Amino acid sequence: MLSPLLSCLLLVQAPQPAPPTPAAPVSAPVTVTPPAPPLPQPPPVPVTKVEDGGLLEHAYFGAVLPFTPREGVDTLWIKDGLSLKGKRITYGTWETRILKAGRQERDLQRAADLARLIPDALMPQLRAAFQGIADWQLGGTGEYRFEARIVDANVPNQASKLVFGWLGGKDNLENVTWDMKLVDVATGETVLAFHHRMVKVNTLGSLDSSLRTWAEAFPKRLVALVR
Repeated sequence: MLSPLLSCLLLVQAPQPAPPTPAAPVSAPVTVTPPAPPLPQPPPVPVTKVEDGGLLEHAYFGAVLPFTPREGVDTLWIKDGLSLKGKRITYGTWETRILKAGRQERDLQRAADLARLIPDALMPQLRAAFQGIADWQLGGTGEYRFEARIVDANVPNQASKLVFGWLGGKDNLENVTWDMKLVDVATGETVLAFHHRMVKVNTLGSLDSSLRTWAEAFPKRLVALVR
């Protein structure tokens, strides 16, 4: 039988039970709010403005542009800050899209002929004027693409020319109207736009000759504006 003293010692040294581990607090459920769906965007407003009796369609250039007359050009617009230094420009095709109703087959054929004559005369002059500044090429890829189209051509009949001549207005004189634009290939934005008409008023010369003279002069004016 244990003595009273030994019994007390054993009671003191007996291991005490560990206190119960408190329960972890229960977190409130997290509510994840889904992002709001994007607001529907209105469709782009179509560009419908036309000028010059319907021959200047701003839609061709992608926006309503504030054209202004420049020397040697009826109307011209250049994006602020445009520089072609060190850029490569590819020369695209010329379209023929006659916008004036009532033109004859001879007018359509003349437009097709001029869609070959004008670029043939203009391309070498652009390349020469921008030599050392920008590289104009017929194919391949580049930062910009040069596009153009004939929008009207008129070859009056001989009787009309003899009777009315230049007093009857441009429709009694041979003339051609065309658009040109420079497009940023990465964005599709027009950065340079041009609308011009040439009328043959000199009975001693030809419209073809006047166009070639213009093609020599225009690139030199252009390079001073965008270099």
